[in-house]
Amino acid sequence: MEGEDKTDAAPQEKKEKRTSLLRILQRHEKVKLKGLRQSASNPYMNILNQHQEHRFRVFKIIFVVFILMLMAGGSSFLFHQWKIKKEREDFLNTIKNRILEIDESIRNSPTVYRKDSAAVEGAALSERAALLDIGNARAWVQKNAEYLGMLGNYKPSIESGKAESFINASVLADMISIPAGQFYMGKRSGESGLDSELPRHSVLISREFWIAKHEITNAQFRRFFPFHRSGSWNSYTLDKQSQPVVNINWHVAMTFCKMITERESAAGRLPSRYEYRLPTEAEWEYACRSGTDSAYYWGQDFGATGAKYANVIDLQSIRMGIFKVRAERDMAPDDGFRVSAPVGSFLPNAFGLYDISGNVSEWCYDWYNPRAYRELAEVDPVQTKPIEAQLRKPMPFDAGYFFMNTPCKVIRGGNYGNVPTSARCAARDYFEPNTNDTGIGFRIVLAPIIRPAKD
Repeated sequence: MEGEDKTDAAPQEKKEKRTSLLRILQRHEKVKLKGLRQSASNPYMNILNQHQEHRFRVFKIIFVVFILMLMAGGSSFLFHQWKIKKEREDFLNTIKNRILEIDESIRNSPTVYRKDSAAVEGAALSERAALLDIGNARAWVQKNAEYLGMLGNYKPSIESGKAESFINASVLADMISIPAGQFYMGKRSGESGLDSELPRHSVLISREFWIAKHEITNAQFRRFFPFHRSGSWNSYTLDKQSQPVVNINWHVAMTFCKMITERESAAGRLPSRYEYRLPTEAEWEYACRSGTDSAYYWGQDFGATGAKYANVIDLQSIRMGIFKVRAERDMAPDDGFRVSAPVGSFLPNAFGLYDISGNVSEWCYDWYNPRAYRELAEVDPVQTKPIEAQLRKPMPFDAGYFFMNTPCKVIRGGNYGNVPTSARCAARDYFEPNTNDTGIGFRIVLAPIIRPAKD
């Protein structure tokens, strides 16, 4: 009997020990026991659950923030696109209203010049509208062709003794009539400048001529040279359609003029013994002065007044570090442009010519002669024979400058990279004729034929 009691007690004791061990494990074991019930108050499991819940809350917050940012970005993008569309529509409506005014002006224009001037403006606006209003591009192209078809019916003439301004149909250049006359060429006493601007002397322009109201633009130049690119300077573009063409050497500029001459001659619109070419130095200064006798055609000083007429280096460009030159007393505070401006952005001179001072320098027909004012005739002077002049040229790797003697062509007017004194009416400069420069462009004249000097 005693043996049986012992046998029965052993399993019972083992069962109690196992139960006690399980309770300890349920309270302290770090790993969930599979298949066993656990206390709801298990601290470790509570920590795990809280950590999991915290991670889920963080995820929800990040997700909500991401969605909000996505919505904000999308809203900003849509608003920006709406704003662009609204501005495009507003500008297109402005063009449409102006087109109506132009059509009315064409119907009521008293002269061919005014009619053609309006047609040129209409052609430019309809071309821009075609890019903005893609859905109606064909209608705008037809409108553009309609305006261009109005041109070319006028032949400039000097037979009446009073030439009239006109629109050149080949390049849509506005050609301003300049009467024959006399003026004083060269700088005045006390005016800053070079000895080559002396002596100041009387010059007679004996025949009327026409000169372009604006410097030749990229758009006009591309009518003959469609692949030309004016490039950029110091990250600022020079290649907009309305900016003056640059990076054009003297030979290419003259070729452009000859191409116009040939086309206008074939169309029967060329006056007898006249040609399209670059202006002589005397024609250029006569047109620039436009009846004035001061250093600039607006007065003796540049300053804030000059900023209304000419685009040259100003104090703002120096402060921005665009040009590494010393500030001068007579500089304008700010003319609004860092490089060349669209033609016609400033006020014209008394002849109605824009940017003839500043913006870009302009090639002239003449070879440079430092003694030209002492040696040339005083009636229609022009230096047709090349002579050597001392030219300063930069050395590679900013190693300084060297001097060489070589024939050069005259440039006039100064440019956006020059100080104000370079924009004086009398200021002269010169470069080799094969020079391509970001500050040199040109304007054309329709003037008496010049016979090159024979060697």
